[in-house]
Amino acid sequence: MNGKILASALSLALVTLSPLAAHAGSGRAYLPYLGVASGTIYTQVTIANVTDRPVAVAVKFYDKSGTLLTTGVTTYDLPASGELAGKRSAAFTITGLPSNYGFGVIDWTNRAGEDDPVALVAHGVRQTTGAGGTTASEYSIPVNGGLPF
Repeated sequence: MNGKILASALSLALVTLSPLAAHAGSGRAYLPYLGVASGTIYTQVTIANVTDRPVAVAVKFYDKSGTLLTTGVTTYDLPASGELAGKRSAAFTITGLPSNYGFGVIDWTNRAGEDDPVALVAHGVRQTTGAGGTTASEYSIPVNGGLPF
């Protein structure tokens, strides 16, 4: 009888914890808005790895029709490998496109054998440039409520 109780308790524990295990070691967050207009409006997104270990990062931006942006996106401080070192930051600027808006998706994964529950924080800013190149306005674009993901 004790064996059945132990087996039931173990099964319940595995079922209860399995959703957590599925999410550990990777994460996804959404940039809910980006806006661009050639020469006057651009969006900048900054991400930071809050862990001590490198993580693989993939960031994609989409326009209002859901088309992946393949031009107009400049990446800063993220190697071509997509691996962001621990305690490091990278930035992305979306500019130089015809007037458009859309959203972004930020994914990360641990390297083999590592299992962080969260690794990144991110934030976006939409800026409008006025006459003479001065900033006329800024709009904050929170990602994941400012919480790590």
